[in-house]
Amino acid sequence: MKLNILKRKYPFYIGITTLMISIVVSLTGIFFWISYKESSFAALQTADRLFDEINEKVSERYQHTLSSVAIFASTASISPAMAQPPIDDGLSHPVMKLIIKKLKQYDYILSIYTGFNDGSFFQVTAAREQPEILQKYNAPDNTSFIIRSISLNEDGIRRLFWRYLDDDLKIIGKTDEMVVDYDPRERPWYGKAMKSEKTVFTEPYMFKTARIPGITCAEKFFDNSGVFAVDITLKRFTQSLEQQKVSENASMFLFNLKGQLLAHSKGDLAKVIKDNNTSDDIRFLNGEEVLDPVVNSIVTPYDKNSISYNKTHLVSISGQNYLVRLTKLSKDLGFNEIIGSAAPLNDFTGHIRQMQYMTALYSIIALLIFLPTTLIGARRFSRSLMLLEREADKVRQFDFSESAPFDSVIKEINSLIQAFQMMKLTIRQRTDALIATQEKLEKLVQSGIALSAEQDMDKLLEKIFQSAQELAHADGGALFLLDKENHLHPEILQAHFQDTRDGESINPSGKTSDSFTPVSLFDQQTGDENHKNIESHVALTGETLIVNDLKDNTAFNFSDTCILDEKSGSQCTSLLTVPLKPRQGKNIGVLQLFNARNEKTDELMRFDEEIVRFVEALSAQAAIALHNKNLLEAQRNLFNAFIQLLAGAIDAKSPYTGGHCARVPEVAMMLAIAASDSTEQPFKDYQLSTEDQWHEFRIAAWLHDCGKVTTPEYVVDKATKLETIYNRIHEIRTRFEILWRDAEISYYQKIITGNHDEKTLKEELNNTLNQLQTDFAFVAECNVGGEFMADEKIDRLKELASKKWLRHFDDRIGLSEDETMLRAGEPAVELPAQEFLLADKKEHIIPRAGIDPFDGNPYGFKMDVPEHLYNRGELYNLCIKKGTLSVEERFKINEHMIQTIIMLKKLPFPDFLVNVPDFAGAHHETMDGSGYPRKLKKEDMSVSARIMAIADIFEALTASDRPYKKAKTLSQSLRIMSFMRDDKHIDAQLFDLFLKNGVYKTYAEKFLDPKQIDAVNIREFLSNDTAH
Repeated sequence: MKLNILKRKYPFYIGITTLMISIVVSLTGIFFWISYKESSFAALQTADRLFDEINEKVSERYQHTLSSVAIFASTASISPAMAQPPIDDGLSHPVMKLIIKKLKQYDYILSIYTGFNDGSFFQVTAAREQPEILQKYNAPDNTSFIIRSISLNEDGIRRLFWRYLDDDLKIIGKTDEMVVDYDPRERPWYGKAMKSEKTVFTEPYMFKTARIPGITCAEKFFDNSGVFAVDITLKRFTQSLEQQKVSENASMFLFNLKGQLLAHSKGDLAKVIKDNNTSDDIRFLNGEEVLDPVVNSIVTPYDKNSISYNKTHLVSISGQNYLVRLTKLSKDLGFNEIIGSAAPLNDFTGHIRQMQYMTALYSIIALLIFLPTTLIGARRFSRSLMLLEREADKVRQFDFSESAPFDSVIKEINSLIQAFQMMKLTIRQRTDALIATQEKLEKLVQSGIALSAEQDMDKLLEKIFQSAQELAHADGGALFLLDKENHLHPEILQAHFQDTRDGESINPSGKTSDSFTPVSLFDQQTGDENHKNIESHVALTGETLIVNDLKDNTAFNFSDTCILDEKSGSQCTSLLTVPLKPRQGKNIGVLQLFNARNEKTDELMRFDEEIVRFVEALSAQAAIALHNKNLLEAQRNLFNAFIQLLAGAIDAKSPYTGGHCARVPEVAMMLAIAASDSTEQPFKDYQLSTEDQWHEFRIAAWLHDCGKVTTPEYVVDKATKLETIYNRIHEIRTRFEILWRDAEISYYQKIITGNHDEKTLKEELNNTLNQLQTDFAFVAECNVGGEFMADEKIDRLKELASKKWLRHFDDRIGLSEDETMLRAGEPAVELPAQEFLLADKKEHIIPRAGIDPFDGNPYGFKMDVPEHLYNRGELYNLCIKKGTLSVEERFKINEHMIQTIIMLKKLPFPDFLVNVPDFAGAHHETMDGSGYPRKLKKEDMSVSARIMAIADIFEALTASDRPYKKAKTLSQSLRIMSFMRDDKHIDAQLFDLFLKNGVYKTYAEKFLDPKQIDAVNIREFLSNDTAH
């Protein structure tokens, strides 16, 4: 994004205005920054003085309070009366009234008490009718003072007395307890005071009974008999913090070095202590437990605190700046508490920010006034630059037209304007020629693109000539192509002469005229090169020739040119002849142009060098286009010839297929034309509109049976059941001959013995021989095959097969390697050996040897593959119920479709032939999905593929060149196809189109024997939807 901004260009006046605004904004920003820094510094100084004064004041008050209590404790510790242990409930204690007086005098004192070495204890607590204290001590309402006395009886056993007094010191409640669990000697204040020779203070802690925070001041009695102590609550100190007004949102707090909050200016006890109403779970809150973010951030243990003492700091808390100061209390009384003060910086800089806001407002107003003023002034100042920039834009757009003069009061800019105007004039003068050249180049490039894209030969020649004529602005010309006999044929002749008398055009133009005879490159009699004609000369030399004065030139014969003159009524004055020669190739023709004219004035002119170069470049492009066109045409013809050669080889391979591969394309093309021309559904969207589409369909039709090259010839031509390479019926006949001979031998052997009646023997022999004749005739009949073979015949074959004959010769010698492998593992039998008359042997089974007929089946074939490649068993083949092909041989025949698809799919067809495998490989599919090899249904096949099926079937039914069947008539063929239509073997709509458009009749008249063409009533064969 930054790079794009840098690349963008801005007007001069925008730059001046932006600079001025940037200066104003920068100065304003600097002022604000200095103001902010100074205001922050002033606020910090003000807060520092204020914090110092307040913290010192609070510290002095805190220390004054503690000092007063310390003096009182020191005085009481030397009083003999105060050092007397209590007797019973202690109401008779000599200093009780003095203690009550002190409690009334100082509201920050919670209780005054004495503890003694013998465990006795005397305490007066000022309840002051405070609910929390009354609740903690279970005192009655209106209780002002609570007296707790622990005294020893005569047996030295401690007893506890509770007395609750109202403000008039009257007893309003009392409790006596024999079990005492409180022992003053175990309390921290007692131990600390007994160890010290002066007044001691405890760290702030939670009073066990009252459950409120405070400090205990204690000092041992003069006689070491006990300790005098005073409990001071922190409430007074909290009130003192509340009374300090540092700022509107400031807060003050007291915490110790452990990071525990002791007091807070907000005054809420819940913010200081955590109390779950159990004596073991009441304590000061740590700073990190306080919800107040200010306290949470500042109140931390001493070793973790990053804020130094007795100095005001600027601290960021929760995204807001605070002024913070920490002050340690004096250690004279043994305390290490810290007073903290914190206030938002905004409390001290509010008036300054108001001033900054007003300053910003005034600055914006001034900027809004200054901006248009500066912009208008900058625009007027840069007007000449803007005009100059506008002129530069015109130059960038190749607009060099004159503009109104302008100047500038600035000397340097004025010199630049004058230089620019001179440059513009020079460019304008030199650009006119470049524009004309550019137009010719554009025409040349466009012509080259058009020539490369054109497929039609006639249109290609016409575009070549028109492009050359437009480039040279010529009246007309001619285009000659060289044939194989070295004759130049005029493919284009066109003249467009301008009659200067009346301004009318004469246009004798058109294809080759009878008046123009081909120009030979060589003399017909001598064989020498023909340099008499300018066309043949240029074709022989490959050099461009320019004749700017045709009348004065006697080097060439211009008789053909004169014919143009006669037609147009005008004359050719100049002539340009350019060879059509592809790069590194021989000339393929000549291009001629007549009468060059000036493009602006339309006057006759010479063919100048620039025009000649352009025409030569165009001729080179045209020669390449023509050469490529010829190469493509030759390649396509060669490709088609190979396809037809393959189809012819397939037809010639077997007389049973005749001219099938050659005739199927004929009937398929006829039906495809009818479907493509149809404007009715379902063929409305079926359009074969380009030559490539027709070429694709035609190739698919020629290659529809190309897979038959892989089908063994004997399988295709198998006319009998026992036929392989030869008809094995002869082997069977030989065996019958052996049986015949054996019967005769048996007869004569019996005659020789003389033990049998000769007449009877003769009769038996005749019967045996007659039966052999009958049996062989039956076997021969079964071998021929037919439409259906009854089970009774199969049973008789099996019965005949059980007869045996005697073999004396080894059947394992004189075999090929493959035949030997088929007999591997079979032990040799002892000769002579009995053999069955008809046998199915192991060597008759030809295994597949791991060959996958589907080639991995990426094509979706759905055919059942027999277990064996071939089964040549004699009985197995003779028992074929229909036809002559076994299951294995039938698959081999059908496999030609598999091989057709595999072979065609592996060919690298270009894009416009990519559908050839699908068109050619589906003519044995059916509309209901029962066909092969992929069991496609109608919706799975294109119209072209369905056309192939009809063409294949119709040709096969009507073919008359197949020796195994008699050709059917037209009506017989159409009737069979109508049955196939009803069985959903062929497309019903295509078959109707085949009938209604007379495709069958057109084909019959061209290819069928007249005897086959009988009367046909197509209504008998149309589908039910269209028959009426």
